[in-house]
Amino acid sequence: MRRVGTVKRLSAILLVAISLLVILSGMTRAADDNQAAVVISFGDGSVVSQCVSFSEAEITGYDLLQRSGLSVIVDDQAAGAAVCRIDGTGCPADDCFCQCRGGGSCVYWSYWHRVDDTWTYSGAGSSIYTIRDGDVDGWAWGPGSVTEAIPPPDIAFGGCVRGAGFSYGNTDTHPFRNANSTGCR
Repeated sequence: MRRVGTVKRLSAILLVAISLLVILSGMTRAADDNQAAVVISFGDGSVVSQCVSFSEAEITGYDLLQRSGLSVIVDDQAAGAAVCRIDGTGCPADDCFCQCRGGGSCVYWSYWHRVDDTWTYSGAGSSIYTIRDGDVDGWAWGPGSVTEAIPPPDIAFGGCVRGAGFSYGNTDTHPFRNANSTGCR
């Protein structure tokens, strides 16, 4: 009889341990399910949209861009990171605003947020802007001012789903953009 009681206790302990493992693994899996999209317009007609997964409750716009898998060159400044070059387009880090000299037109990476299905020019730098699950951020290489900047194209988050990144436009000069499925990073 003592043996039956021991087996029942061990079975109950094992059942509780397995239940806890199932619950904890479900919580971990849920934490990895946060996703946001980043849309990058290169100014030559080519565009990349990348879905990024993250486990944190929130990340910065800079983190989102860094985790996109694209090559990103920045100039770290006191106010945050200025994005100089994305995937080969833009200026070097030591001259981040190389196309903004002489008082004429200025071309640089403008930063955008998709809010209520409309692109909004960012009033804050990507290092301090908060990204949460379902957000869409954008970058556009082109004329640089609030009134002249051209937003990224209208691509909603629903177009960037887990396991499927996409690109379109002129992909000849950007080999990364030739990939049919870049996946969720």
